Amino acid sequence: MAKVGVFIGRFQPFHRGHLAIIQKALETCDKLIIVVGSINRARTIKNPWTFEERKALILAGLALNPLSPSLPHEGGGGFKGVILGVEDQMYNEGVWNGSVKALVISNTSPLDSIVLIGHDKDETTYYLKAFPEWGRLELANYCQLNATPIREQYFSGKEVIEIEGLTQASQRYLSEFRNTQHYSELQQEFNYIKSYKASWSKAPYPPMHVTTDAVVICNQHILLVQRGHFPGKGLWALPGGFLEQKEWIWEGLIRELIEETSIDLSVVQLKTYLVKTKVFDNPGRSQIGRVITNAGLFEITGHPLPRIKAADDAAAAKWLPLSEFWQISDQLHDDHYFIVKYLLE
Repeated sequence: MAKVGVFIGRFQPFHRGHLAIIQKALETCDKLIIVVGSINRARTIKNPWTFEERKALILAGLALNPLSPSLPHEGGGGFKGVILGVEDQMYNEGVWNGSVKALVISNTSPLDSIVLIGHDKDETTYYLKAFPEWGRLELANYCQLNATPIREQYFSGKEVIEIEGLTQASQRYLSEFRNTQHYSELQQEFNYIKSYKASWSKAPYPPMHVTTDAVVICNQHILLVQRGHFPGKGLWALPGGFLEQKEWIWEGLIRELIEETSIDLSVVQLKTYLVKTKVFDNPGRSQIGRVITNAGLFEITGHPLPRIKAADDAAAAKWLPLSEFWQISDQLHDDHYFIVKYLLE
């Protein structure tokens, strides 16, 4: 029977705190399964790097290993583990739990003893309590490191060498990444969001915004718009926007839908095709702050694909086959992929 450790994280980016946990895990476990979360998502200032990029940073960090030269690492053939990715399931936590369990089970034997490894720092590490059938190995937070302030310093333009907590490999990679178009776009988004939040800084209470998003289905196609402005500039999204003061939800849904797509259907027709609405209120669903959206499902039947034309703040509009939609989760804004998945599945 082997003792298998499971370490879950987003590693955005991989830092010395993560490395310290891996070191302790490999000292006490026969094998380590590193589960990298939030894969197949669009690049944002919260999730700037892809799964493959983060996996490479982890392996490079282990290979250089500035904390302990004696720590086994994959680069030297001694890393006793595997690095796997798992997709988010923002509105179906049970599916996410099942995905993690499936990954672990497929890389262990029935007699193995499984322990979940990590530091329970705040609400973002809720998953440490999600697998009661596994044991727990609670580890202290190395130097109180947190990836969020590291990203904030990085996108604010601070010299990488001056950002505390990065591994040598992460320092090198982040310095190189700064020369890419991805960094330029993410930094612009960072500055936009910082400015947006500052504009609300004098409000007596933290702002809470209400929006609408239209899920329009016709002949196995879904209607999408390409965002023309930050945040999410260039990403595909559901037609939507902020609810106005005197609007009903259905009115806001239809108004924004028409404004952004010029869809060739009347308000009366669209109201007929609106089959249900649902509130999506994950506190972290939007980068600009607390935004609660009301999504409406429109099912257009007995009608060819209506003519559309991008307008207002949409850079483009298109009808996309649903079969293709499920393949572009890494090109969609905020939680729109999960909204569609919830309403249709």
